[in-house]
Amino acid sequence: MKTPNRNNPTGNTLSCLAVALAGLAFTNTPALAAPTVWNVNIGTELTTSDNFIGAAPENTANSFWNSVTTANPTAMPLADSTETASTATLTLTGSIGFTDGGWAAVTGPEIFSQWSKSSDNATPFGMEIGGLGSSNTYDLIVYSDWYWKGDATLPVTQTVGSGLAGTIILDQISSGADGVVPGLVEDTDPAANSSIEGNWLRITGLTPDGSGNLAFIMGGTNAAFNGFQLIQVPEPSAAALLGLGGLALLRRRR
Repeated sequence: MKTPNRNNPTGNTLSCLAVALAGLAFTNTPALAAPTVWNVNIGTELTTSDNFIGAAPENTANSFWNSVTTANPTAMPLADSTETASTATLTLTGSIGFTDGGWAAVTGPEIFSQWSKSSDNATPFGMEIGGLGSSNTYDLIVYSDWYWKGDATLPVTQTVGSGLAGTIILDQISSGADGVVPGLVEDTDPAANSSIEGNWLRITGLTPDGSGNLAFIMGGTNAAFNGFQLIQVPEPSAAALLGLGGLALLRRRR
């Protein structure tokens, strides 16, 4: 049987240190910080009691939704999903504000009960989200559906910040009865495709400009805008990075 070398315990020491670092990185400290989510709804129908999480799995039950109740809010303060005040703001330009058109209530997720459009029901309108971290990365979930089952699309083009190349098209669901929304359905094709329809899409990897702004032009004929969820993409925690870096160093030394 091989006797351990007491004059050169480096191997055993490194093994123990590796275990300790691994515990620091993966056990005591979560690898990712909790994401921050902002929920925004056109209208006032969503409350924490609705238990509506939306399409963002990062969101939590009974979360707070900011209600847009004016046609063109300017630098409207946004609280996060825990109803904690933040520096984030919302500005809409060229929309006609929240409305249900006087029709019967929409059957389905309440986020689709009210919507915003341009005044002529065709011209795209603008949305700017300000007060964000210029060095952070965000995902944006956009919702579009309404009472009338038309063949509408919601084009989304980024005008401030980076991450979205060209235009993404959300094909509004055109099948079914008027006033009936079939739950949350993801549009998985970023181009116009009437055979792959949905009422939400996720735009990933958006970075604000140096002033912390993201801005978009969106909307088209019969295209309703029902709200959005903005998710700050979490970064690895410092302790986890330290642990992973230490493990890499130990592997190299061994």
